[in-house]
Amino acid sequence: MPWPRRAHPLRPACTAPPARQPRYSARMRLIITNGDCTTEGLQEGGVAGVLLPWRDVLHDGPVPAGPGLDELAEIRAGYLADRGWATYEETLADFRQRNALVRQWADFEEIVLWFEHDLYDQLQILEILAHFAGVPLGATRLRMLCIDRHPEVPGFRGLGQLSAEQMKALDGQETPVTEAQLALAARAWAAFRAHDPSDLLALAHATHLPLPFLAPALRSALELHPDARRGLPRLEIETLELAARGPCTVGQMFLDHQQLEDVFFVGDGSFLWRVLELCAGRAPLLRFTDGAPPPAEPLGMSAWNRELALTELGRSVADGDADVAGQRDYDRWIGGVHLQGRPRWRWDAQAGALRCASTSPS
Repeated sequence: MPWPRRAHPLRPACTAPPARQPRYSARMRLIITNGDCTTEGLQEGGVAGVLLPWRDVLHDGPVPAGPGLDELAEIRAGYLADRGWATYEETLADFRQRNALVRQWADFEEIVLWFEHDLYDQLQILEILAHFAGVPLGATRLRMLCIDRHPEVPGFRGLGQLSAEQMKALDGQETPVTEAQLALAARAWAAFRAHDPSDLLALAHATHLPLPFLAPALRSALELHPDARRGLPRLEIETLELAARGPCTVGQMFLDHQQLEDVFFVGDGSFLWRVLELCAGRAPLLRFTDGAPPPAEPLGMSAWNRELALTELGRSVADGDADVAGQRDYDRWIGGVHLQGRPRWRWDAQAGALRCASTSPS
């Protein structure tokens, strides 16, 4: 499977939610990370603390306004189970154990977040900090490490690239989470979960935010909406443009896509979902050159070594000559926005704005 695999497969830590986590020494710290690769690196580097990977791809699937951590865990577990990550019971057990550990903040002298700059991580940061924004932490310190580069890693893309020694060297470089950062996280998390993306758009264009990587990441989230000209989100357009270079395997296409953009991080599972969607429906834009239909098993794992090519319609979209917004069935969540049928919101890349489908770009 191609690297990186921070969020796939989801590896539940238990098969049933515990009644309560063990009580930890107040001299210990809880380290929340962006996934298993980072957690494993911290373990290998001997970084002290209770390690908690945040295993959720929040830019994929429903994150509606209203539900708290536990209720949202049920919604997310159902969506991820439908996608084939793990069973509903396994996924929900993992989320419940995660939430229970987070609620034991008083057992720790320090809670530390280890994340990076991309959309995947920034949304996880928002969920975690929005939770702590309403918690009186008292003597428990809340600190964060969030980076977009490393002097020893040219072309840095994520913490999972770092060696155990490099992670160990970063230990202690975390900075205190400020009240301004907590307030911003609460606002941005609510904006992402709202059914109207207007506040999210405002934050995406804001400058000098207390969370320095947030605005570019939120612009990437807005690019999950269909493009105003071609009717597909940026990821799918880029996928078609890669296919326009000539037939290649799904795995190679994923690796090529990783080189296009580092703010909008797409893991292997999310990428494969989108590829299989482009191959399906009443107006497919990609096809497998072997003539066989897209795989039906969860996550379509057998597809990685199969070769893809554009359909005739896909070629027109890749060339910018077709708008498929009304030709393909659309059912997708972007945070709290549920797009169905002909999408209501479309992203105008040139203007950096969201347009209602009935509104012509100015």
